[in-house]
Amino acid sequence: MGRLNAVLLAALVVWSSTSTTGAAQGVTDPGRQTLGRQIEQRFDVLPVQGGIVLKPKSAGRDVRSIELTGGAIAIDGEPVTGAELKRRLNADADLIIRLSYLEPSEQRALFEPPAASNAPTAPTAPTAPAAPTAPSAPTAPSSSPSSGRGSDRVRIGGGIQVGTDEIVNGDVVAIGGGVSVDGPVRGDVVAIGGGVDLGSHADVQGDVTVIGGSLHRDPAARVGGEVH
Repeated sequence: MGRLNAVLLAALVVWSSTSTTGAAQGVTDPGRQTLGRQIEQRFDVLPVQGGIVLKPKSAGRDVRSIELTGGAIAIDGEPVTGAELKRRLNADADLIIRLSYLEPSEQRALFEPPAASNAPTAPTAPTAPAAPTAPSAPTAPSSSPSSGRGSDRVRIGGGIQVGTDEIVNGDVVAIGGGVSVDGPVRGDVVAIGGGVDLGSHADVQGDVTVIGGSLHRDPAARVGGEVH
């Protein structure tokens, strides 16, 4: 994620293209197809375990590769902050941020060639029925409704709370909910469709942006960037 412009672009794309019940699905299918074409115009895409690697097509850049694996972004093997990504990639950083919100399988699916639908298939021989298998144990549901990338904290369809005993080494973004901060945040704080509450121990080193909500700021709260 980047500073204010990158955060808002990524958040607004997700927010404006989903309903309340489908917000967690990210960008819509047409939006994903457009994103895939824009990425392929600028980068060579290599699928890897846990994500993809992008290699810039244009010459003269000081970036050899951009890795999106495990929900994190790295340039030439080194994890980068949102501000560093924006500084080194300029406008292309917005595309990388949007791509990072997709699951690894969804990222790879954007760049897979379409399967041939008209080719005839050879008949297959009948197979013996499979032996019944024992039912598998149910998996435990996830206990955390929040999702994030690297050290960022992002939630779609709900709010985020940062307590006095927490340190967020990235951005805090809530889409469809509010943000309550009473501890250190090293990046930006963004709430779309909710308010922002900065407590007396809040220390936001980046910008604070509220869209569709109100801002409540304790006089002792610190904001290193701009307030929008």
